[in-house]
Amino acid sequence: QIVSKTLLGIEQVRQFGITPRVALLSHSNFGSSNAPSARKMRQASEILRERLPDVEIDGEMHSLTALDSAYRQTIYDDSQLQGKANLLVFPGLDAANIALGLLRQKANGLLIGPYMSGLKRPAHIMVNSATPRAIFNVSALAAAEILSSEIKSKNGSFCRRSRAAEDHCRSYSLVHSRAGRQWFSSPQAPEPPGIPQSPV
Repeated sequence: QIVSKTLLGIEQVRQFGITPRVALLSHSNFGSSNAPSARKMRQASEILRERLPDVEIDGEMHSLTALDSAYRQTIYDDSQLQGKANLLVFPGLDAANIALGLLRQKANGLLIGPYMSGLKRPAHIMVNSATPRAIFNVSALAAAEILSSEIKSKNGSFCRRSRAAEDHCRSYSLVHSRAGRQWFSSPQAPEPPGIPQSPV
């Protein structure tokens, strides 16, 4: 489950044009504990690194270790993770919900969610307390997923024709992702960004 959820998280991060840097979190720091929960995250990290050798993935580690690269280097200089992690994988639902509650209360960030992934088609859940902006953001996210899926389906054969076509599709995806990030991070809810023309 940890491996499959992490793979979904990596895909979602990439959809926004962000290079994933993954940290699998635990109360253990690179083998300091051999408790079952620590071993679970350690084994998941090993499986993920084997499957995705081109992605920065490491663990198990503390949350502080994941977010402070200078500190991480002092305790484990062979870490495959460079810089701050931008995808944190928690060992269980309790820890993840506790961390989310702390961030919502103390950090001045924009929460988008709850977010569901791994489904055949985009679908998300809105809680009763959701604000109009929250509904707008989640709806925009679902629409972006649909557009991304349609673009991949229509342009898949085109993008495999040549190196130039691959570069074109990569640039197109990056521009679209940057527009989406600016849209979600804006303090006001602007009109949806323009969608570039399909290359086919």
